[in-house]
Amino acid sequence: MTPTWQSDCGTVSLYCADCLDVLPQLEGVDAVVTDPPYGISYSSGMTGHNGGTSLPGIIGDEDASLRDAVLSCMDGTPAIVFGSWKVSRPFATKMVLIWEKGDHVGMGDLSMPWKPNTEEVYVIGKGFSGHRGSSVLKFNAPVSWNSVNFGRKHPHQKPLGLMEELISKCPGEAIADPFMGSGTTGIACIRKERRFIGIEKEKKYFDIAVERISDELSRMPLLEGVT
Repeated sequence: MTPTWQSDCGTVSLYCADCLDVLPQLEGVDAVVTDPPYGISYSSGMTGHNGGTSLPGIIGDEDASLRDAVLSCMDGTPAIVFGSWKVSRPFATKMVLIWEKGDHVGMGDLSMPWKPNTEEVYVIGKGFSGHRGSSVLKFNAPVSWNSVNFGRKHPHQKPLGLMEELISKCPGEAIADPFMGSGTTGIACIRKERRFIGIEKEKKYFDIAVERISDELSRMPLLEGVT
């Protein structure tokens, strides 16, 4: 399948398509780093930048079957996958990391004296390497949509620093994200000099990802030694 968009240096290939159509045709993927639908039927009362309308739900979030289908497609490929304790962890999870999102986020059950400001991150497969640090990753979540200059581009956008930390410990060169969203994983790959293959079904977010990744590439020298 031909990429919908590809960088001039060939290190970034993006597909605006269903990931289950693209993944079986991909070759040379060394690791998967992704934030799939968690399977919790998430909905939010938060409104977008202009207010008025609640953010839409997530396609495929009725259960964890889409997540599991993608992992099955990439069977044997090392993976780092975000998720929730509310559903079963992916099969063959070797370790659970905790992303601590900062004290500025977390609503949840107001009858409880704790905020749900953490998420689980599942490590699957072998080959990860690097500094042996804490399994609790402390990176502040991006601020709300209501910030014009610094607001999120996607309702579940992850902080760039967190994605850089995760990617830096992945094996190989080529990283795939089957649920690319607004492209943060791609930007992290560029900064860590990895090849990136991103897939996003929703045209709105695909276009945002192309814009963000293009902007990042324009500010970075051509990556040497990455083909």
